[in-house]
Amino acid sequence: MVAHRGWVAIRHGVYAEAQQPTLRLKLAAAEAGLGRGWVASHGTAALLHGLVLLRPARADRIVLTVSPETWGHSDPVGVHVHRARLPARHVTAVDGVPVTTAARTLVDLGRLLPLRDGVVAMDAALHARQVARDELLAVIVACRGWPWIRRAGRAVELSDPAAESPLESLSRLFFVDHAIPMPRSQVTLLRNGLFIARTDFWWELQRVAGEADGLAKYTDADVLRAEKLRQERIEATGARVVRWTWSDIERPLAARRTAERLRTALALTA
Repeated sequence: MVAHRGWVAIRHGVYAEAQQPTLRLKLAAAEAGLGRGWVASHGTAALLHGLVLLRPARADRIVLTVSPETWGHSDPVGVHVHRARLPARHVTAVDGVPVTTAARTLVDLGRLLPLRDGVVAMDAALHARQVARDELLAVIVACRGWPWIRRAGRAVELSDPAAESPLESLSRLFFVDHAIPMPRSQVTLLRNGLFIARTDFWWELQRVAGEADGLAKYTDADVLRAEKLRQERIEATGARVVRWTWSDIERPLAARRTAERLRTALALTA
């Protein structure tokens, strides 16, 4: 059947009728090879929950969590197995597939991925109301003492449901790294009670607006013109506007220059 393209191999010894292998098929194949008792977790759980990650999870590599008492320590081909405690409250189902809850998934990823990845993922989930901060904190408490749990806890501490993009999330980490006071996020500016603009970041004391620009939105001339007029409205209130892009905070030399621009606007001493 494989030779005649009627079947496709999902994994060794497991086949399905010819079609593009889906995540559900790969999970079914894992069950055929491993039996029951597993829970989809980490990157696979993120895909099932539709979580936004800084670096998208790989759909071709299944990640599961099983009880620490489960026999065997070698991973089947194409499957990575974690052995860890899974309280019933940390498990749910998505379309019938057992999976770690969104909160447990985010904390697991926050433990194993760099801090920036954890903050971006938690910000996006909080903003989309896929999870609540109290749920994240409850998982942190339940997993206290686990490897790298402090990193996940730090990601929760730095998370902000107001963030609307990964660049905004990474901008807050940039502020921390460069000792820049943390501003408020997504602030609506008014003048005489009339709407002026909503800015990505706002330092109230110094009246400085921060704009994290992805630049892709400015490829259209009309959009660019509208943004210029918007900045003029903000500056007409006496506020200053500081803008930066991905490269302005990601590249070391550019990041130092961006930090200096912000420190100057905020009248901070070196």
